[in-house]
Amino acid sequence: MEQRIGEKITSLRKAKNITQAQLAEYLHLVPQTVSRWEAGNGTPDISLLPRIADFFGISLDDLFGRSPLEHAKDLVLRYSVLRDDHCFREALSCIQSRLQAVDAALKLEMRDPEELAREKIELEAYKMHLLLQQSWESAGRALEIAEEVVRRTGDMRFRQQRVQHSGHHRGFRRREAAGFPVRRAARADGGERRGRAFRFTPGNLSGEPYLWL
Repeated sequence: MEQRIGEKITSLRKAKNITQAQLAEYLHLVPQTVSRWEAGNGTPDISLLPRIADFFGISLDDLFGRSPLEHAKDLVLRYSVLRDDHCFREALSCIQSRLQAVDAALKLEMRDPEELAREKIELEAYKMHLLLQQSWESAGRALEIAEEVVRRTGDMRFRQQRVQHSGHHRGFRRREAAGFPVRRAARADGGERRGRAFRFTPGNLSGEPYLWL
C-alpha cells in the first residue's frame, strides 16, 4: 500500500478518461478539492472512500493499493487474535484462492515467475502457520474436555490421554532454555491453559514461537 490515495485516484481517473470535474460532481464537491487530493495536499474524507471505489468500479482494497498477499496476512493475524472458526475458514479460503490464482498466473506466464514464486512461498507459510495454530487450539480444547470428563466421571482413560498429550510437549519446554519466550494464557475458569501457539504480530508473521506453560 505504498501508493498514495491521491496518486491512485489520478491513475484510475486517467485510465477511464474521467475528468476531475466529473468525479467532483459525483461527490458533490468542487473540482479544486479533487485536484488537491491528487497533488498530495489532502485526502478524501473517510465517508467518501466507498463512493469513490464504487465510482471507479473497484474494491476498497484496490483503491488503497492493498495486495492480495497483504489481505491474506491480515486474515491470518486476525485469526491469531480472535481464534474462532469463522476467522479460520475465511483466512484459509483466502489463502487457497490466492494460491490457485498464483498457479494460474505461473502457467500463463502473466507476471515475473520469480515474483510469483516468492508470493507462493509466503502464502504457503501463512497457510502452515494458520493450520498449526488451529491444530494446537483444537488440541487445547480437547484436553480441557478430557479434564472435565475425568472430573465428572472419574474415568482415568481420559486422564491417561491427557498425560500422553502433555508428555508429547515436554520436549518443547526444554527449548525455553534456548531463549524462547514464555507466554501464560488463562482459561475461562481462571486456570492456566497448556499447549503451544505461534504468536503473530504485524512485524513478525514468521511466527515467533511462544510456549504456553
